[in-house]
Amino acid sequence: MGILRKGDFVFTEQNIIKKLRWGYMSNPVYAIANLFVFDWESDFLLKTKAGYWYEVEVKISRSDFKADRKHKPEKYNILEGRRYGLRPNYFSYCVPEDLLDKVADLIPDYAGIVKVTSWGTVRIARCPRQLHGEKLGDDELKLLEKFYYNYSNLRWKEDHKDEIIRQLRAENQWLRDEYKAATGAPIEDAL
Repeated sequence: MGILRKGDFVFTEQNIIKKLRWGYMSNPVYAIANLFVFDWESDFLLKTKAGYWYEVEVKISRSDFKADRKHKPEKYNILEGRRYGLRPNYFSYCVPEDLLDKVADLIPDYAGIVKVTSWGTVRIARCPRQLHGEKLGDDELKLLEKFYYNYSNLRWKEDHKDEIIRQLRAENQWLRDEYKAATGAPIEDAL
């Protein structure tokens, strides 16, 4: 996950997901971020009242696009129907507006395109094609178990946040010490 700043909006995956939550589709049954509903973790998922699932994959760089296709071939085989597996009804990419021209050649025909402007406004540049018309139910996708698992992980992190922060600070100090040992100067001099 990287950071890209344009205008007043900072393009991080989390900031874009916040904008998608409120600006992509009105009144979904579910709006879920970073959850394994299919055979992969989805950046952002929506279920409509009609029972259709929309997945939005957030990308903020061209290299992010390339790495995703390279490291997740099974996901794209399922999305494209070359391999059986549960999949959303619609699939889109969400990208910063300035990135769209640079990645247009990497976006498959079936995928929709959602762009985020430099001010954080969500715009649909291309609607996704329907991958299938099957309505997948909550039971079929085992959503209760997945929601509970996600909830328990969040609770664990909340209960252990002080310990996690302590570990991250120790790791940060170790990296600073290693940098100074390797270069003879504190890392702040390089920044």
